[in-house]
Amino acid sequence: MVIGGVDVTATKKKRKGKQMEDERIKNKMVKTDADTAYAQSRELLQLNSISSSSYTDMDAITLEYESQNCLDFPTLARERDLYGISDRAAASIASAASRDIGIVHEGETSHVVDRNKICRQSRKLQNAVAESTKLTVSQYLLTGLYFDGRKGKTKVLIKKDTKYYPKTMKEEHYTLVNKPNSVYIGHVTTATGGAIKEAILNFFASNNMQLNGLKVIGWDGTNVNTGHKGGIIRLMELDPNTPSTKFFGWGNYWSLQNFVDQLVKQSKPVRSYL
Repeated sequence: MVIGGVDVTATKKKRKGKQMEDERIKNKMVKTDADTAYAQSRELLQLNSISSSSYTDMDAITLEYESQNCLDFPTLARERDLYGISDRAAASIASAASRDIGIVHEGETSHVVDRNKICRQSRKLQNAVAESTKLTVSQYLLTGLYFDGRKGKTKVLIKKDTKYYPKTMKEEHYTLVNKPNSVYIGHVTTATGGAIKEAILNFFASNNMQLNGLKVIGWDGTNVNTGHKGGIIRLMELDPNTPSTKFFGWGNYWSLQNFVDQLVKQSKPVRSYL
């Protein structure tokens, strides 16, 4: 008679099943204890409400309201987006600052900031900025356009079969700015020069933005912008939907910004500067 080896797969399955059963029993016991404690607390609350004639339902509502943090944090949400920190980190910093100045202490915790509040405030602020940008874009003519691209990490959902999986990938984001005064218009996400040109023109068309007042367009000196065949500027020159506009490139951003501001204000053609 020979004793066989241990069936590792079957052993793991049985061990996992035993752990799940123990966890289920433990959760059931905790739930039972919690239900019992809740029932006892409800009985005590009813007895106290009956014995105290000065305590009313309005007092209970007031106490519940005062125990919640109903303050808004728009500036905190803006700084959180500006520096790219997480909601948890922003909430922790806000709570720590409140504790240092005495707003939050051992007997007063209603002003502790939760990360979900920061998330809601950030989403509310982003929606407000987006709506304000759309309103500005639709009401005013574009005079000077500057665009620049940058690759950034973006969280996306990849679909495989019937499920979605989160993934972080690098995307090229082109930011559009109206000059002068550096008014943010929006951004487009594409890869090639032709696709970027189409995305920019489609963005203006979808937002009902007129290009009749466009005087100058500025960009940096990368090949995707300046290519003599497939560059964005060359494709814009050939596109019939683009108005007769002065095109120029620039290497330094701050020099470009000052140049565009002066050019738009004085309404001089770009050739007078070359």
